[in-house]
Amino acid sequence: MREFVGQALVLRREDLGEHDERITLFTPGWGKVRAKTISTRKPLSKLSPHLDVGNVVQGRFVEKHDLQLVDALKVRSTEWSLFDLYALDRLLFEDDVDEVLWGLLLTNSNSWEDLLSYMGWDTQYARCATCDSAPVVAFDLGRQNYACGKCSGYLKRDDRLLLEMHNTASQ
Repeated sequence: MREFVGQALVLRREDLGEHDERITLFTPGWGKVRAKTISTRKPLSKLSPHLDVGNVVQGRFVEKHDLQLVDALKVRSTEWSLFDLYALDRLLFEDDVDEVLWGLLLTNSNSWEDLLSYMGWDTQYARCATCDSAPVVAFDLGRQNYACGKCSGYLKRDDRLLLEMHNTASQ
């Protein structure tokens, strides 16, 4: 049995059985991980309020057969919206360690353009994957490519990440 202690950003909570949950977290040292929690859905759970989506927590993880989050304390909240955290959960791979991305997530910039550029989808020269036009206004989470204003209307709402392009006049 191994024990880990460190900070993590809560990305997602999923029900697991009657009282348990599976929590998806992004950490600077282990990347995106999924951990089981015991009895966090009970009304008097002391752990549950700390694990709200968007919180940065100091957590204690125990790994025996699978990873379990046994203790957590909220350090602070982030400014990322629930949809932004859902989108981030879809874009990140498990166990992909990235301390620079951790730093970008905790700054107050909250810019998807900066995050996507860092992750390899540079917005500066992006063109619509469907009609090859510019400027782009959305990122398709399902296909992981860009869409222009006309084509972005055809994307599913859960797959569409709207961008605030600051350099659209130059394209």
